[in-house]
Amino acid sequence: MYLKRDKFLIVGISKSGISSTEFLLSKGAKCYVYDDYDTQTVISESKRLEEMGAVKVVREEVFDILKEIKELIPNTPIVLHGASTVIPELVELCNNNGGEIP
Repeated sequence: MYLKRDKFLIVGISKSGISSTEFLLSKGAKCYVYDDYDTQTVISESKRLEEMGAVKVVREEVFDILKEIKELIPNTPIVLHGASTVIPELVELCNNNGGEIP
């Protein structure tokens, strides 16, 4: 597995998002992280992940990145792990930008 030149968007800075980001960074990947919640845990983990080399992005950038991915690999589903806990406003925003969250 060669990840050094690959880029990843991790949406959700909870246990699985943190672990995924740490693993990918340890393999030399470029990681972009996002979380809509501003809890103390999210804030502190975001800072820690940034110190490790991750790039924190804002909501608008997430959809720009997803559009770029869809252009590079059309007809490929994008799965957002944990999408059942996404707040309704983000579900609507995602669906309005080509996503399909029920």
